[in-house]
Amino acid sequence: MHSLQWIIPDNPDAPTIVIVPTQDIVITSAKLPKMPKSRLQQAIPYALEDQLVDDIENLHFAVGDYQEDGTVPVIIVAHKKMREWLEILEQENISPGIMIPSLFLVPPGQVNSDASISIARTGKYSGFACATDNLSTLLSEPLQNTHLSLQELCNRFSLQTFQVINLLQKPYQAKSTFLPAKKIWVLAGYLAAAWIGLVFFSHLISFFILHHEENRIEKAVNHIYSQHFHQSTTSVTSAKSAMEKKLRDLEQQANKNHFLMLLATVAKHLSQPSGIRLLSLEFQNNQLTLNLSANTFDRLDELTATLVQQGLHVKQESAAIAGAQVKATLLINAGGEA
Repeated sequence: MHSLQWIIPDNPDAPTIVIVPTQDIVITSAKLPKMPKSRLQQAIPYALEDQLVDDIENLHFAVGDYQEDGTVPVIIVAHKKMREWLEILEQENISPGIMIPSLFLVPPGQVNSDASISIARTGKYSGFACATDNLSTLLSEPLQNTHLSLQELCNRFSLQTFQVINLLQKPYQAKSTFLPAKKIWVLAGYLAAAWIGLVFFSHLISFFILHHEENRIEKAVNHIYSQHFHQSTTSVTSAKSAMEKKLRDLEQQANKNHFLMLLATVAKHLSQPSGIRLLSLEFQNNQLTLNLSANTFDRLDELTATLVQQGLHVKQESAAIAGAQVKATLLINAGGEA
């Protein structure tokens, strides 16, 4: 028998809530500077790495919201255990929308005990599960104790009143729920009608659009040709090669100065006191790669925003915390996507 429970709501649009054993998770917290949720999920494993026995590659980290004291609550569970739970749910035809440990079924400041297991929720995002015989040893101060079954705890659970952390975060983020059957049929009807309309009118519409576009392009070509070859007696059609040659010459000339233009723009902002230090740079395939260190993520974001305002395409990747510094790589290009 598996140890999972689930709450299937009466409302078909509401998520199915899956309850997993508290004994299989670790709940802790970390103190990190404020950053976006996606970046926080990347930084948390490295912030807690020294406190863990297992390798962080084997563990899944689900993070909550920043608390008033600046800490972030974190639930840690093995990837192996997450896959095991999801396989069980798939066999039971259960599509989970929210997955939480049984700890969150107990109100903060209370204990729920049965004959074998006690679940103690010592705070909003803190607590543990243990053998009931060991409860008095592990509790530093007595808490109100109830004796409800897991099913009874599930029956009184409400997402509106209980604070939780959903374990279904990347890479286990729940997929979007399907629309009810009635809505699917209505949507299918609209799509079928639209498709039939397109079948009848697409050819006619395409003809008028293409005819108009052809005239517009022809006029534009004649205008451009007359601007650049106003003394030429060659026809527009035969002058195609002349235009291509001129464009190639201009492109080659621009590429020669590409590196210097990029470097001048970037150096101007790196030279200003901003808490950012250049570790190395590389220029290849018209792309400038900068390896930087900074005091905070905010400094990196400010530099990225400033370079974008200068008309550069900037992509930030490989951002990570290294001691008191933040290290990141910026890919910069002035002539296309970075």
